[in-house]
Amino acid sequence: MTDLYFVRHGEYENPDKIVPWRLPGFQLSKAGRENISKVAEYFSDKNIELIYSSPILRAKESAKIISNKIDRKIIISTEISEVYTPLQEKHITYKELFKKRTYPYLDNFHIKNYGESIEDIFKRVNDLVCEVLRKHKEKNIIFFSHGDPIMIYRYKIEGKEIGINDLLDGKEYIPKSGAIKFSFDKSKLLNIKTVNYTESSI
Repeated sequence: MTDLYFVRHGEYENPDKIVPWRLPGFQLSKAGRENISKVAEYFSDKNIELIYSSPILRAKESAKIISNKIDRKIIISTEISEVYTPLQEKHITYKELFKKRTYPYLDNFHIKNYGESIEDIFKRVNDLVCEVLRKHKEKNIIFFSHGDPIMIYRYKIEGKEIGINDLLDGKEYIPKSGAIKFSFDKSKLLNIKTVNYTESSI
C-alpha cells in the first residue's frame, strides 16, 4: 500500500489580506512555522520516503520544516503549484473575493487571459500522483501544495461535481497546516482521511 499525504502550507504573513496565488513573497508567519512543526511530529513515524513541494515560498518553507525534522529529500514540482491566474496582478483582497464571489474559474478576465481551469489543475496534480505511484511503489510520500489544487484533486478523484461553494465555503476545505491522506493499492484508491483539520493540533 502507498500513502500519499497532501499537506497545505502553514499560515503566512499577509497584513493586507491579499489573495496571494502565485505572487512572490508571503513567507510563513510565526504561527505557521509552529503549526507545521507540530505536523512534523505526526510524520515522524510514518515512514516517509520523499517530500514533493510546490515552488511557491510558503509551501517550500513548510516542506523545509518537515524535511529538517524527518531528514527527507525535497523535490520541487510545478505540478502541485498554486493556481495560475492573471487575476493575481489585480491584488484582490479576500474580502473582495468573498463579497463579489470573484473566483478564477468563473471570471471572464481569468478565462480570456489563459488562466487555469479546474480540469487543468486536476490534470497536472493527477499526472504527478500517477508518476509517483509508478516510481515509488509501496512508499509513503508527502506533497506540500495549496488549498485549491488539493481540494480539486480530492473532489475529482472522488468523482464529485465541483461547485463554486465547495471552493469558497466548503466545510471540507483543507485548513492551513492541514493534511489529507490518500491510501492506494497500486493505482487503486482505497480510502481518504483528513489529518490536522484544527490547525492547532494534530
